Amino acid sequence: MYLATVIGLYSRKIVGWSMDDTMKVSFVNDALNMAILHRNPSKGLIWYTDRGSQYASYSHRDLLKKNVIIQSTPTRGTS
Repeated sequence: MYLATVIGLYSRKIVGWSMDDTMKVSFVNDALNMAILHRNPSKGLIWYTDRGSQYASYSHRDLLKKNVIIQSTPTRGTS
């Protein structure tokens, strides 16, 4: 089983999560959707992720664009 969590920087609380037996794109999108639903973030939220393929997918980028979320990923070699 895999667990994806979204942690609020200010509160340090888990605001979204998802569990699945594979690391599909929908797995991380479900966790982010839960956080968006519960927290209703303002436009321009910065979403910090690693460089995993799930976060680089068209589906994930579309979700970010739809919710006006800015993705921030580490540069190569610094993660």
